This record gives sequence, C-alpha cells and structure tokens, in this order.
Amino acid sequence: VFDNFERIYLSFSGGKDSLATLSDHPEAGAQVSYSGGLIENIMSLGAHDALGYGADWNAALKEAQGWTTSQGTPRLDIVLFPFHHALLPLVDERVARRQVELYAHAYGEAWRGDKRSKGLFPSEMAFSERLIPALAATGVEWVVVSNSHLSRACADYPWVAGSGGDNIPPPNPPYLPHGSDLHEEP
Repeated sequence: VFDNFERIYLSFSGGKDSLATLSDHPEAGAQVSYSGGLIENIMSLGAHDALGYGADWNAALKEAQGWTTSQGTPRLDIVLFPFHHALLPLVDERVARRQVELYAHAYGEAWRGDKRSKGLFPSEMAFSERLIPALAATGVEWVVVSNSHLSRACADYPWVAGSGGDNIPPPNPPYLPHGSDLHEEP
C-alpha cells in the first residue's frame, strides 16, 4: 500500500527516476495511468500546496514524456483511462466516448497534450469489442488487454474443464482440445 510519501515521490520524480534507470536499454519504456479523479485531486492539492504536493507536482513526468527510444517512440506513455473509473462495457457508447473525452481534457491540463497517448488502460481490465468504434472516435488506437485473454488464444492454453481453475471462459473454439464436448456460448 502506498503511503503519502510514496504517492508524492511517484508524482514528483519517482516515475522519471525509475525510467532513467533504463537509459542503457534503447527500446525500454514504461506506461503509467492515473484516473481522472486522481488527477483532479492532485491538481487541487498542488494548487493549495497541501499534503506535500506543489504546483509543479507533474513536472518530472512531463519531462519524461519527452524522452524517446532509439526508434522515436515515447519512453513514458501516460495512457488514457476512463475518467470516472467506469467499466466501459457496461455503459452505452455515448458514455464510453464521453469518459475518454473527459479524460483527454484532464490529460491536457496535467500532462503534455502534444504527447497524448493513443492507448487506453480500461478500468478493471474490462473490455468488449463493442467499444472499438467509440474508442476509435476518440483517437484511441490500442487498449491494454489482460494476458489471460491473450493466453486463451494459444493452442497450448492449460484450461481443464471442472478443475476448479476454470473460472474464466474456455479458450477460443479453434483451440479447444480435440473431441471437447464444450459448446460455443451464444
């Protein structure tokens, strides 16, 4: 659990300092996410010099946003996030789009708007293909997806029905074991 010192350290220079340790690796980088509410809270604390935050709370991360890899990609990508921590698959398309638009506005106030991420870290890793048009309309080009979703697309995914470890859907149908009696969900 982060205490106040750790949160302040990450905001002020911790993220930048950690990323700097990777400078010997020309393609290394990191992604960070802040919720919209967290951005607003820290900005308010910084504006009032409260709880250790000052007006320049975001300067180190903004500086690190300007660092690039040897191929010119950002070393620090502060990815987009649904502003109110909404579970996007559970809201309608207008709301999903608005969540990203609100976050983009806060992003421009807190971070370098010219370095706005093209990626989204969805709340609780909740994602649905239904979101793609709404996200694309807001400029999102990619979404962080849980590795369990990627793993399920592999032919050697170790899923065994009835094992007690099968609390997620089975692998994609082309990768089910030969002779499996599992049926595709509607």
